[in-house]
Amino acid sequence: MQYGAGVTAILSQDSGFLSYVSPSIHHVLGWTQDQISEIPMSRFIHPDDSTAFEQIQSQVLERPNGRAQIEVRCRHKSGAWRVVELTLENLISEDADSGLLFYIYDVTDRRQAVDELTRQQRTDSLTGLANRYLLLDRISIGLEGEDQATSNMVLLKCDIDRFGMFNDALGQDVGDDLLREFARRLRALARRLRSLRNAEVTVARLTSDEFALLVSSSDRETLPAEVVEELRQMLLEPFRLQGTEHAVTVCVGVAVAEMDSTAEEMARDASAAMHFAKSTGANQVSYFNRRVREAAIERLETQSDLVRAIDRDELVLHFQPAYDTRTGLLESTEALVRWQHPERGLLGPGYFVPDAESSNRIVELGQWVIDHAAQTAVAWNFDDPSMPRKMWVNVSALQLQSAAFAENLAESLRSAGLTPSAFGIEVTESVLLVSDPQISKTLDDVHESGCSIALDDFGTGYSSLTYLQRYNVDAIKIDQSFVAGLTSDADDASIVVAVNSLGRSLNLSVIAEGVETAGQLDALISMGCTLVSGFGLCRPIPEAELTPLLNVPLEARRIEIDLTDQSTANR
Repeated sequence: MQYGAGVTAILSQDSGFLSYVSPSIHHVLGWTQDQISEIPMSRFIHPDDSTAFEQIQSQVLERPNGRAQIEVRCRHKSGAWRVVELTLENLISEDADSGLLFYIYDVTDRRQAVDELTRQQRTDSLTGLANRYLLLDRISIGLEGEDQATSNMVLLKCDIDRFGMFNDALGQDVGDDLLREFARRLRALARRLRSLRNAEVTVARLTSDEFALLVSSSDRETLPAEVVEELRQMLLEPFRLQGTEHAVTVCVGVAVAEMDSTAEEMARDASAAMHFAKSTGANQVSYFNRRVREAAIERLETQSDLVRAIDRDELVLHFQPAYDTRTGLLESTEALVRWQHPERGLLGPGYFVPDAESSNRIVELGQWVIDHAAQTAVAWNFDDPSMPRKMWVNVSALQLQSAAFAENLAESLRSAGLTPSAFGIEVTESVLLVSDPQISKTLDDVHESGCSIALDDFGTGYSSLTYLQRYNVDAIKIDQSFVAGLTSDADDASIVVAVNSLGRSLNLSVIAEGVETAGQLDALISMGCTLVSGFGLCRPIPEAELTPLLNVPLEARRIEIDLTDQSTANR
């Protein structure tokens, strides 16, 4: 089949030059007959296509009267690449004009049309994301390339809560704007996952308000929870629609690649998990595990048990100390909640805090943590003027959105008999992204009460310096991701030095988290970091275990890294 003007040419095998070319070559590639006959044929073929061209050329030459066809890119005289269809025919057995006969047709327009049609068939027209067909292809490729027994691929399906309401109330155009912005954030999340976790990521739009995130990374155990958390963080910033900010939440279904699973099965499992999540309310996450009914029952039991966990005295605190490298003494501790479940054993916060947040139990749970952390600080004499120390607790956006938070905090400290200066709250940058004036007022009230405020995971968020200027921050905690690369990554080391210098210039306490090795500790000390914490110094432990260690200098403790503890403990 011909496409526009065709060109006939003969390639001499002895010289590698075209011994004959028809005049129509000028219309196809811009060269005259004389010009093109002085240039080796190999110079015209795109480097990426040269191997395939040479292979098919060899195949044709192996057979008298052999014939084959290939599509390659050829250089136009203008320098542009044109897609041409080459039909090769072996004429070496003929007496005259011996060589390879070429029929050349410019099929650039056809190729572009086919590529565009393929793109349309495999991408979503509104957002430009992959569609269901391309997603299934990517899943299939990932499954074929993995040892499925140890596959590290996770699929998340997300359905935007109340999307129909946005469409009905604000109109379809605004609904489309929401979908495009949601897609933009998913792309940004994909870039973050590629950068921070060296992950392979595909983002897709499947139906009106249903999206998917396919992620492959190195850690099967933590990958699903980490990606879900990244997704939650992505949605903390309100969506601005028609000049008004709106909170947007999603229900998420998570499926992990299993032995002998197919792309369709993995997509089905994620859908089943997502629909179960939707059935339990807005802003829910559900994990599929081949026993979705049993898992669903267990999830419901967790939520139900959590309601009674406080009354049953099943919650406990573990404490992770931070040390002053100048004195070697304990400078502060961070209180971390655990759940001593009567049947499932000790559970880290990752197992129940999300349920507490989605079921509006986080405020009550957070208050329990504050009450008991304050009591422990008194028992440990943290407000002793001769050796002042501080107790830190983590607080969520929902807690800070409560107008009663600051007063309840003050009452807890009064009830425990603790000086406010011995107590502090930790907030992440994601909390400060929530557009709620009450959060700013709450933080101001906490600061005025005499309690400290720490910005946790510093440097991993969006506008760290802005928050230092806007809020009354007393301390910053260098994220453990920077400390982890301290001795191997010059960029991480530079960030740690810069953050420590910034903190000192602003008269802020700076705590480097995540110290796991003696090398990291030595590097931090050499950089002038005076406050450090991490598993290499002391993992989170119960009050009874930490009490005899309160006055044991760091130098007297041997740094031990228990890899089992590191891999199983939950902050």
